[in-house]
Amino acid sequence: MDEESLFRDIHRHLLRRAKEADAVDTEATLAERFNVSRYRVRRVLDKLAQLGVVARAQKRGVTVLPPDPKLMAENIEEQISASSVDVRELLEARERTEGDLLALSIRRLTPVLFGRLEEKVPQMQNCVEFHAAVLKLHAALHREIIESCGNRILTAYALALLGFIEKLFAEQAHFDHELVSRLVSGNARLVAALKAEDIAAARESLKEVLEAEAEAVLEAERRLAAEESGAASS
Repeated sequence: MDEESLFRDIHRHLLRRAKEADAVDTEATLAERFNVSRYRVRRVLDKLAQLGVVARAQKRGVTVLPPDPKLMAENIEEQISASSVDVRELLEARERTEGDLLALSIRRLTPVLFGRLEEKVPQMQNCVEFHAAVLKLHAALHREIIESCGNRILTAYALALLGFIEKLFAEQAHFDHELVSRLVSGNARLVAALKAEDIAAARESLKEVLEAEAEAVLEAERRLAAEESGAASS
């Protein structure tokens, strides 16, 4: 059995066993079941532990963990980074994903979460001249919205896309001031619409915000490409 098939089979077996009361596997029992060495089983379990799928404890065997959206997001983000995805595809996916989960978030935002969102609006307005600070607050605000949606798969995917955007922003200190101002005003309208539970207005504000974000990302991409081209020719 090749490594990929073994990984898939052990993963499926553990997920099935997790539904059975008092069903616990160990390296030894898995090696015997799949007729492979404990070393190969250990490699699979190490990978599953790294992915946040299982936890391992001496003498207690292997425990399947509930999905962790943040860990899932990190893994998705790594895949995106490694695959050289066109940034326009990524921006389109981000707009569709956060737009779709907004209806879930607007129902689940608690007063405490609303308070955190509302705090970020004046903070963004007060540092509008400092683009990096605004973009950091912008990402933090949208992370709060995404994490409140209650769907772990959507959360993981949306966080991965946002994380990729954040990395692009982090590589630049300055952006077009008009774009940054649009982000600030758009986020202010978005938070107000969420508080009023006006899903139509919230979606329209989100669309405006993500259009400005997309322009800022593409600007950053162009600037980085120009810098790399200049460095290569010098």
